[in-house]
Amino acid sequence: PAMAQEEAPAHVLARPWYQNIDIWGFGAFWLAKSGADGTQPDAGFLIKEASLFVEAQAWEDVAFFFEFRAPPPLQDQTTSIRTGEVYAHFRNVLHRWGDGLLGIKVGRIDIPFGEEYLWQDAPDNPLISQSGAYPWLPDEGISLYGHLGGIGWVTAVVDGTMGRSLEDDAEKAVAAKFYGTPWKPLYVSAS
Repeated sequence: PAMAQEEAPAHVLARPWYQNIDIWGFGAFWLAKSGADGTQPDAGFLIKEASLFVEAQAWEDVAFFFEFRAPPPLQDQTTSIRTGEVYAHFRNVLHRWGDGLLGIKVGRIDIPFGEEYLWQDAPDNPLISQSGAYPWLPDEGISLYGHLGGIGWVTAVVDGTMGRSLEDDAEKAVAAKFYGTPWKPLYVSAS
């Protein structure tokens, strides 16, 4: 007979520590041949992306997130592995008044600029590469996000530099956006 699998306790502090850690990752690889006038005239294999993610639950709706990644092609050839996002994540901060009203990330976060930062990783990106300019790299700062009804929002205040944990002047970068579901009568029926 099959043995019954033991269910993990619901509260984070009631579980063994190893049940509070999630590890996952992905890799994306290219074979690029550009022709005689390009950067890969004889063809070459490139690691487009390789990332390992670790998230550790510290409390209900509080976690620490770490991303380890190989550098993207043609960038930072002196380092083989570096951190991407590294932050403390406070989910559902205002849960007494409703779900999803406020979440906070503090640390090294992806800058919420435009839409492509949401699908910049290879498994989510429908394109072979990024679409154009790349202003959504990670930076140190704080991000607040949430939704109310059909309207969502995200805002961030970050250092605004490429330096890693080195910037300490008064100038900061601020990004904010609102998004939502279109008004229902605007939907086009697929029938």
